[in-house]
Parts: sequence; C-alpha cells; structure tokens
Amino acid sequence: MELEGIAAERNFALGLGLTNKCNLACSFCYRDPSGTDRISLEQVHRILATLPVRSVNLGTGGNGMHPDFHPIIGWLKNQPLRMTMTSNGHSVELLTDEELVSSVISSSHWTTTTALNKMVKGERGIEI
Repeated sequence: MELEGIAAERNFALGLGLTNKCNLACSFCYRDPSGTDRISLEQVHRILATLPVRSVNLGTGGNGMHPDFHPIIGWLKNQPLRMTMTSNGHSVELLTDEELVSSVISSSHWTTTTALNKMVKGERGIEI
C-alpha cells in the first residue's frame, strides 16, 4: 500500500505505539502493564492511508518487542514521511544498519532508579 495519493498537504505528526510491551517497568511510565496491546502492519497501513501524515514517531513501550517490528520499519522507511523513534535503547539495539540510518532516534535517558536519574540528568532527575 502506497501513500502517494492521500493528501496534497501532509501536516500531521503522528505518535504511533506499535505495542505497549516493554522490557522495563519504570514507575513514572504511563503505559498499562496489565496486558499487551499491539497494532498490526495492516492497521498501520490503514491509519496512514487515512491521515495526511508528514512524520511518524514510534513510541510507547518497546517497539522492538513487536513481532512485526522489522516489516513495519521497512514499510515506513519507504513512505513519503519522516520516521523517528523514542526508545529506552532496547529497540535501537535491534535495528539493522540500514534501518538505523533511515531513522531519527531519540532517547529520554531516564533510568529506573532515582540515583541513576540524578547522575544522568543532574538535579532535574525524576524521583522514583
């Protein structure tokens, strides 16, 4: 599915959580750890075919824990949009070199303890 003809003016920045599954359990995280949710590649196709999206940020949970992580990344990188990913590092480790150079990666540098947060962020580090 190609996105070429959906809208002349792409102006949406879309935050897309492929899954809420994560390898951490940070006390400040807003995800619901009671179950695992995920969206399919077909659902990603439908979302992007419906909205005039100029950029997609993959966030929420560990995207790399999604069983279709690589096919979704492969499809997104071939679309007329900018792709970024927010990660605690786990998903970045799973990227191939080709996937890595086609993405913009953001890391929040939060850790799971107050002491480590303060070491990384200084006094701005969040209390855990």
